[in-house]
Amino acid sequence: YEMFTSYGHGKLGNQAFTIELARRLKEIGENNVTVNGLNPGTIPSGITRHLGLFLSFGHLLIQPINKTVVSGAYTTINVATSAKFEGISGKWFEHSAMVPCASKAHDRQDAMKIWKLAEELTKVSSIEVCGL
Repeated sequence: YEMFTSYGHGKLGNQAFTIELARRLKEIGENNVTVNGLNPGTIPSGITRHLGLFLSFGHLLIQPINKTVVSGAYTTINVATSAKFEGISGKWFEHSAMVPCASKAHDRQDAMKIWKLAEELTKVSSIEVCGL
């Protein structure tokens, strides 16, 4: 297990899934639902339990600049509820600002693999549930 690699793959997967879901919703003419992804910023979380001794010390040094859980939730709440983001779908946000997704997140074949894996793991077919 390599924490930073796994974290990066997870964020890339989030972006690819967000783009694919937005594409599928648009394809079936669903305009009343938007889907976006985001990075809440550096907040206290369990991910640091995998840091080695050296990185744990470094993490302690940056604690004063970490967001609180409440301030980390701001982007989520803002993007979900602000009228300025109404109708925007398939995008990625950081600190309540739209930022480009990684170019690899736009790879349709990878997105399809992630989609299929999500269906297998959840035992939910998007076709059965919502015609996607």
